[in-house]
Amino acid sequence: MQTTSVSGLSAREVLERSARNSHFGEMKAKVSINYETDDQRQGFNANVRMMQDSIIWVSIAPLWGIEMVRAVITPDSLKLIDRFNKRYYLGRFDRLNQLLDVALNFAMLQSLITGNNVNLYAPESYTLGSTQQGYLLEAGGKGGRWRAKMPLRVEQQTQLEPQHFTVDRAMLYDTANGNRLEAVYEGPKALGAVFFPERMNVIISGKQKAKADIQWSKMSLGTGQDYPFSIPPSYEQIR
Repeated sequence: MQTTSVSGLSAREVLERSARNSHFGEMKAKVSINYETDDQRQGFNANVRMMQDSIIWVSIAPLWGIEMVRAVITPDSLKLIDRFNKRYYLGRFDRLNQLLDVALNFAMLQSLITGNNVNLYAPESYTLGSTQQGYLLEAGGKGGRWRAKMPLRVEQQTQLEPQHFTVDRAMLYDTANGNRLEAVYEGPKALGAVFFPERMNVIISGKQKAKADIQWSKMSLGTGQDYPFSIPPSYEQIR
């Protein structure tokens, strides 16, 4: 796959500029989420804390501000506390893929959450085009050189706005099983030297269909924040 240029930039240069937004260190925010599948709809609020490339901590409070679920995600682990049913889960990150019916790793999940390009392929495998809004990166197929430790070979399209090189729209499509993930972002909001989306809409389609509307607020950067996770002795482990 050949790398082309638009407005004097190559695909590699666009990728490099987009990657600057991934260097946020630590951040925290409040999130409002509306989630919908074929048979249910849910709305809840959450507190999110993140340490770049290390940990995602989520506290979900759907009712009256009382925490019902706490999750801690690292590159190789998933930990959950279900306070409503007094249960907990300790396992591998792969379990998250089963819950969402998609295939992700930690870096992909972090990029999707923060509105950055999901770097599935080596830089030379991307082609660069343009849209009315900005840049279009594409990769996939037999010609792409796959990065190590990625779970699937998929076709990928990413639209980026030209001012801050944040993602407007991301699409991942697995031609083998028809699973598709699309994320549309609104913003971006300046946060220190980086930019984060203020809103994102995610659509997952395949064997199961799901939609999520996610709005971010009270975002801030910092260092030394806590990521607490403790299991009450009376809780039952989920196997």
